[in-house]
Amino acid sequence: MKRLLLSSAPFVLAACLAAPVLACGDEPMAENLVIALRVKDALRSTYSMTHPDARGPLPGTFYGRWSGDTYAVARFEVAGRERTVTFLRRPRHAWRAVDETTGTVCTDHVPLELIRTWWLVHTTGRCFAVAS
Repeated sequence: MKRLLLSSAPFVLAACLAAPVLACGDEPMAENLVIALRVKDALRSTYSMTHPDARGPLPGTFYGRWSGDTYAVARFEVAGRERTVTFLRRPRHAWRAVDETTGTVCTDHVPLELIRTWWLVHTTGRCFAVAS
């Protein structure tokens, strides 16, 4: 019996030490992604369903992933005015516009962790400025 306890001690110790390391992966991680041309085309197609005269996305699109969902913040020009549009794409679904503003993105629609990876400047409340 003593031999069994002594021989299993290293395994028990390793399991105890590994447990905190394995628990670190519980929180979702924000990823800043490089936007591909096909993604820009998909955003343009989605937005043009409701704004057929829109021009964009303009330079400076933000694109990333958090907890399995993909987000994009893109600027479009509509009737001479610039609009900032937040898009969401859940796994196995199409892009959809979830918010439209005049230059901000808010944590109501994009996780704060992802906004932080984009280094956007805080404006007021839960909103951050998207530079033009």
